[in-house]
Amino acid sequence: MPAHCRHVASDVDRLMHFRSILADHDLDEPHWHVGPVGVEPGFQSMGMGRAVMRLLCEEFDEHGRVSWLKTVKPENVRFYAGLGFEVVDESPMLAAHLWFMRRQPQ
Repeated sequence: MPAHCRHVASDVDRLMHFRSILADHDLDEPHWHVGPVGVEPGFQSMGMGRAVMRLLCEEFDEHGRVSWLKTVKPENVRFYAGLGFEVVDESPMLAAHLWFMRRQPQ
């Protein structure tokens, strides 16, 4: 390809691409968006994240609200599924992969 036809993606290009993917996959219904959520690596696997997310899910349930999140880690898909979230869509994103998950109030 000729040099004058090449386009190097800038940070702005990447941000615009990321935002367009998020907009394309956002829910049309009213919902509470979760995220980003994380636990310091040295404190992972101690149940802290699950405890915080259970409290948050109790809020969703109490208010009868659908909740929505995205994750790029396959291990998080299993984690959130254990809290009642379901994968409703997936999308490649630059060098990553996004899973979009929805939780119906219980």
